[in-house]
Amino acid sequence: MILKRIVQTLGLVTALCAVIPMLSINIWWINIFDYPLFEFSLMTFSILILYLFVFNKRSIVDYIYIGVLTILLILQIVKIFPYSALGEKTLGNASKNAVTRIKIFEANVLQKNNKDKKLLEQIKTDDPDILLLTETSKRWQRTIDSGIGAAYKYKVQVPQDNTYGMLLYSKFKMKDSKVNYRVQGNIPSMNTSLILPDGTTILLYAIHPTPPDPEHKSSSSDRGIEMIRTALTLIDEKRPMIVIGDFNEVAWSQNVSLFQEISGLLDVRKGRGFYNTFNANLFFMRWPLDQVFASEQFRVDKIKVWDYMGSDHFPFSTTLTYEPIRAAEQKPHPVSEKVLRLLEKHVNEEALKRGKEE
Repeated sequence: MILKRIVQTLGLVTALCAVIPMLSINIWWINIFDYPLFEFSLMTFSILILYLFVFNKRSIVDYIYIGVLTILLILQIVKIFPYSALGEKTLGNASKNAVTRIKIFEANVLQKNNKDKKLLEQIKTDDPDILLLTETSKRWQRTIDSGIGAAYKYKVQVPQDNTYGMLLYSKFKMKDSKVNYRVQGNIPSMNTSLILPDGTTILLYAIHPTPPDPEHKSSSSDRGIEMIRTALTLIDEKRPMIVIGDFNEVAWSQNVSLFQEISGLLDVRKGRGFYNTFNANLFFMRWPLDQVFASEQFRVDKIKVWDYMGSDHFPFSTTLTYEPIRAAEQKPHPVSEKVLRLLEKHVNEEALKRGKEE
């Protein structure tokens, strides 16, 4: 009986931990439960099987428990299934005869990391067209510039010693590059126009919002506002777009899902697998925090998570093809005006609230 109670309690706690983030409460310790959703789902399933096959004598309470646990498990699976290899690819596969390919390499280097040689080797091996590095200090800027800087004619550099420095390099011509501080004065994001070899202009955005931890306030609204404001700037944009960066949230979180819905951008991971990039130091707790989103003019050729290079993140690379002739096949549904008005109101209220607190 005691063992049965323990299993019942463990099952409900595990399942509820996975469902709690669906309540849309902007508190860091609640949002962080979104990270191990796959692990929670696996534990919930294991406990459910154990309960079914070990405890044969059942009462009405047992059947209620089994039913509740099954419903919670279904909610978990529905949320992460699109990111499995069995899900639908919202961003389709590249054509073999596609002419324009864009190789993107991004990595959170971990500011205090001194193992720069491994990262430089990976960058040289991949030879990306676009390179984004986050958590980059002035020391990291010097290291990257001296190591591979000569291969990149165009760059936007904001080295900082607060773990929010960003370095953006491109082999494509950059135009109208900007550094933005949309939420806080010491957390930059970037946007630029890139000129592809065929003369096409595309937009590239790079962001790195705050992580969900007590050192960055108890609320996760700053992270959500960063994503929403970026998405709102893209909603009426007709040119092809790519958004990359360490979002500090898993791909299936409410903030990231909302970002996708507003911007109309498509996730390279959906239908292909998790491709976990964090935490590189814990093999049993790894999640997809480094993101690549693209508009319907693009398709996916390759995705790769690179080996450990001293950071708590693995580098993440994606090769996209530019195929505007096939864009109509994967065009997302437009967001409603009602949702937009509610979002703008939410962002303004949060900004006003934060201003009063400061």
